Amino acid sequence: MMPRITPGSASRIVLTLLAGCLVALALAAGVFRAEGGRWFVVSSPSMGRTAPVGTMVLTTPGTPRIGEIISFRPNGGNRIYTHRIVAVTADGGYQTKGDINGAQDPWTVTRSQVIGVVIARLPGAGFLLRALPWLVLGWLLVWLLTAKLGASGREPARVVGSALVFSGVALWLHPWVDVEPITYYPQGGGVTAQVVSTGILPIRVTAVGGTSTDLVAGQVGTVHTDVLGGGRLVQIVPHLQMGPWWWFAVVVFCLLPLLACVIVGVPAAPVTVPRHDDDPSASSDPPDAEDPPSPPPGADGPGRSSLLTALATVSVALLLSAWVLHPTPAHAAFTASIANSGNTLGTGTWADCAATDTATAGVWGVYPLDNAAGKSQPDLTNQHPARRSGKLATSSSSGCAQGGSVGATFDGSSSCVYVPTRITGPDTFSLEAWFNTTTTSNGKLIGFGTSTNVRDTNWDRQIYLDPAGRVVFGVYPGAVETVASPAGVDYADGQWHHVIATLSSAGMALYLDGTLVAANHAVTSAQGYSGYWKIGCGRLQGWAAGNGAGYNGPDYYTGSLSYVAVYTTALSATQVLQHFDAGRA
Repeated sequence: MMPRITPGSASRIVLTLLAGCLVALALAAGVFRAEGGRWFVVSSPSMGRTAPVGTMVLTTPGTPRIGEIISFRPNGGNRIYTHRIVAVTADGGYQTKGDINGAQDPWTVTRSQVIGVVIARLPGAGFLLRALPWLVLGWLLVWLLTAKLGASGREPARVVGSALVFSGVALWLHPWVDVEPITYYPQGGGVTAQVVSTGILPIRVTAVGGTSTDLVAGQVGTVHTDVLGGGRLVQIVPHLQMGPWWWFAVVVFCLLPLLACVIVGVPAAPVTVPRHDDDPSASSDPPDAEDPPSPPPGADGPGRSSLLTALATVSVALLLSAWVLHPTPAHAAFTASIANSGNTLGTGTWADCAATDTATAGVWGVYPLDNAAGKSQPDLTNQHPARRSGKLATSSSSGCAQGGSVGATFDGSSSCVYVPTRITGPDTFSLEAWFNTTTTSNGKLIGFGTSTNVRDTNWDRQIYLDPAGRVVFGVYPGAVETVASPAGVDYADGQWHHVIATLSSAGMALYLDGTLVAANHAVTSAQGYSGYWKIGCGRLQGWAAGNGAGYNGPDYYTGSLSYVAVYTTALSATQVLQHFDAGRA
């Protein structure tokens, strides 16, 4: 005989499972902490897309290296920061910087101030961690307040009450949609503002009467408007801007109350079987539990009652969800003049990429790639013009926001730009590019080889994307030597990124979006041969992915490129940041 699972028992099962999960999580957290691990919630947007607001970071003790992210307490204070190491001082201290900050932090972190090296980043989990105590408290209160309700009303009240608790906590924490102004400044007859998305969902940020930009969590964008409201205020409004899969996920999430009703069920009102005193077969004993009485004709059965309650519940949940997801506008105050000489966030030393690149000492060639239809590809320095082979298409945009031109799109099968100037492969150089692609296992953004096409006999000094979307810089001083962007970050995300790779007597270095992400001070030379600089093409057979595994990449790059440049010097971290800021300011 199988016992029936009543709605009440289903609730107890759900609560028991939830309690078990919480206990298991608490035990795992205790073991992790006993071994020196710590966890922190990111509350400011300084790490950009690497660790957006609401990310939970896990750290463990260790010896940090350049490019790694650490959590630390600077200057003996109580506040904890999570930033990336960009340099190591002679006395073993660490210079740190937030990924979207325009300048390094104003302190040097000592080893004793380091709490741990970040080993995992869990986007959005920090919001849940902050919300969990309030959710548990709210749900407990709902359970207690509904305990004395009848069976037919208890479960619906608990579902609706839980939805109210969740919505209230979400309104307080703003996990879904939020935007934070970084800086704003007068430009032309209006205002340009830099903003960063600090919510989980993708948004479109619009300056009322001006431009808009699409952002994901932690991404920085720029908007401009010439329309100023009362009090000379600029109104910046975020709206949801999601693809089909995002909308599908949100709808499923909003339908969770309906799912809860289907699983838990809602009991029908008890049915009383009339008893006739003159019926000798009648008995005061309750009906057999295995043969429950049917409701009288016309009465609502359990199925109909559950369905009506579920529909009512999900209607309430959808209304609450729409309320929670509705964004509120953010305002940036503006006056006639702004004096802030110390503001290095989002500003550039020069006006744009063209001026920045060509004015840099040691520049060898700068290629905006804005002449996709022509065979000749101009060099802005007029020293080493390039040539096109295969097909190029005009890109819809340029990685350099102030470049004044668009880039070129490479088709992955024939597109190639080469500099027909044969040179001896240098051991001191810098390579720079703005790139945008959605293709992993990709070809070279820029590289060096013995031919002007893809039939190289020697090839190195190259930047490419591996199967995980990691950016790799490699040279060959007798063996394959590479440095790569950190694991877990896919740069084939359809966004423009800035990359600079350098080689010199100080070693190899790789910078992405203005930040040093990898370095190897032991490798100071490349393979000795004469060849040509090439953009978007060249052999990659026999090289390595970011994790060190073998990688036989394609001969051609798929995606867009703009403002590719070669220098005969190794750019400094300050110069790299200036080049990045010039492109995005």
